[in-house]
Amino acid sequence: MKEEIKSNISDKIYPNELVRDLMDINDIIQNKRSELEQLKTREEVVNATSKIVRSYYDKRKNE
Repeated sequence: MKEEIKSNISDKIYPNELVRDLMDINDIIQNKRSELEQLKTREEVVNATSKIVRSYYDKRKNE
């Protein structure tokens, strides 16, 4: 399973780092939940969520 996860992620993040990232992203999304609930279409929610994830990984790259 470790190899499967590594092959699916271009940066070859180890599973414990992936779990940390997912938990951090989940926290950010929960904090912005009221903003996301105001969006009208599923596409808007997906786009906003994608933007959150991209922003998170951009910040991680710069660490």
